[in-house]
Amino acid sequence: MSAIPPPFQPGMRFVRRERRMLQAQWLFGLFVVVIVIWANFFNSYVKTFETLFLASVVILLGLWPLYRWIGNPGRDAIPVLPMHAGFMALSFGFAGLMPPGQMFTLDWTSEGERQQALVMAGLGLLSLYLGYHLARSIGNSKRVSVSWPLVILPAAYSFLVYVTVPAVLVIKSLVSFAGLNILSEVVDAICTFVVILVIHAAFSGALTRVARRIVLFGLIPYQLIIAGGLAGGTIAGTFVWAVVVGLTYVVTRRRVPYQWILAAAVLVFLLQPIKGEYRALTWGEDVDWSAMKRIQVWVEMGLSYYLDDQSSGVNQVSKGMEKSYDRVNHLMVTAAVIADTPSRQPFLYGESYLPLLTKWIPRLIWPEKPREDLGNRWGRQYGYLGEDDFGTSFNLPWLTEMYMNFGALGVFGVSFLLGVAFRYLSVHFWTRARDAGTYAFGMVIGIPLFFVESNLSLLFGQLIISAISLVIVAYVAARFFPSLFIWKHRDTQRNGIR
Repeated sequence: MSAIPPPFQPGMRFVRRERRMLQAQWLFGLFVVVIVIWANFFNSYVKTFETLFLASVVILLGLWPLYRWIGNPGRDAIPVLPMHAGFMALSFGFAGLMPPGQMFTLDWTSEGERQQALVMAGLGLLSLYLGYHLARSIGNSKRVSVSWPLVILPAAYSFLVYVTVPAVLVIKSLVSFAGLNILSEVVDAICTFVVILVIHAAFSGALTRVARRIVLFGLIPYQLIIAGGLAGGTIAGTFVWAVVVGLTYVVTRRRVPYQWILAAAVLVFLLQPIKGEYRALTWGEDVDWSAMKRIQVWVEMGLSYYLDDQSSGVNQVSKGMEKSYDRVNHLMVTAAVIADTPSRQPFLYGESYLPLLTKWIPRLIWPEKPREDLGNRWGRQYGYLGEDDFGTSFNLPWLTEMYMNFGALGVFGVSFLLGVAFRYLSVHFWTRARDAGTYAFGMVIGIPLFFVESNLSLLFGQLIISAISLVIVAYVAARFFPSLFIWKHRDTQRNGIR
């Protein structure tokens, strides 16, 4: 009589990983609770009870999806909705706890107008979640069995690291140097896809030891320092790549890189306050410094900013944090738009969303496609930029754009539709991102939705162009390199390839 096999028991490594993620979840929750308690009872800034309450509600609403995801990162391999909502908590909720700031001249808004902006942020989050959860029936659809059409065979990873990555980086540099804007959108999408793919493969153990070291100690530093723009005085690109690398590590290793998070936070707060001074020093034509020299100078300037005046070190840190936060403070601009619309400027009634109809067409096909200048145009129309300033782009956050078009009804309606779109994309691209190729594709179309600092048509257009370009490239790769890539179709699905 054969013995009855014992029930499945997860290995100790799996149990330890799950325990680590639960610990990270509780630490994150504790951090948020401490921040909210501090803001309401020990805040040194003068705030009314109503503002503190509304800001706390927006913070808790925005960070709840991220809290749930940290406890189970397998629920959505790519946490686009949690990151999107978390950024709203950062740019609106935390802004309600901080002083008004000095971004441009928008500190004239009243406390009541800022409270209205917080109400709009809370309404937008609730409507986003409502649309996301009411669209659950999309997840029951059986018509789409795969999301990413390319199977990457094990032999392809060495080819990608040694041949494809250097090739696309060189092509991207040449396109940028030559000013070929008609190719830049497509090339950027391909380059981002390949880089994320090999980073995922490195963390998940799909690469050889040599290839893994090339990615960890060569490619990732290159993306952070050179491609991300840190050496050139740009923090945003480097921060986005740091988030991408960190999320990929969490998904593949099921471990939170605390050192990585701390380093990224310190870097932002250290360098952001003196970014303008650094650019003035290094953007001259006669400056021919290496990347490492530029980073060294920037770090020295940052340390000097905080440490030179020993008598007011604490005040310098406080001012530095406020100055760094101004970069993502969307509460002020939203409050200003609420004050000026429709009293000074009429509602747009969807005008700013019209480019969505043509944004998906790459410039490679339509070289004369009109350029989107909304970032400059709306700032001049509202008087936030000078009438003759045609060079500055004033970021237009999604929530602000919603109100600018239809008021509070627009915030509710557009956020609801975005929730439906997030659900669709999550079902077909982000939840199923188990292999490196699917993960990289989902991340490429998800990155524009992480930190929404520009108008909706600009970011959604980037998403659509990236998706179309990558599907075409995937088909070409499968056609010309059949020993490395397989195109998924009905025959491969019948044969068990999924």
